[in-house]
Amino acid sequence: MAERVWSEKELVRRANRRLSVLRHAEEVSGNVAATCRYCGISRNVFYRWKHRYEDEGLDGLKDRSSAPLHCPNVTATAAATTPGTDPQTRHTHDRRSSDILTPNEAASVDHSGG
Repeated sequence: MAERVWSEKELVRRANRRLSVLRHAEEVSGNVAATCRYCGISRNVFYRWKHRYEDEGLDGLKDRSSAPLHCPNVTATAAATTPGTDPQTRHTHDRRSSDILTPNEAASVDHSGG
């Protein structure tokens, strides 16, 4: 499912709503838990918004991308350039001996225990 793209106006509106939640806790109720219950958010979310507002101001309260900053999966080209990952040259150890086996030899080892 594609993520919704928010307009700048909508991002500012949502940031102002988050700021109003922070102000409500500070000025009206004086109680974070009661404000969170009233607004339907968790205290973790409240404190995340609060820290972002303290660090970045109103821009910190705008929605952010949920896309990762990096991809943890290794691509085929990255694996090909990494030493020791080529299946033709990589060697494996037989668990029953200290001999080093090539991939073809390792495939032919009988692991049934017999």
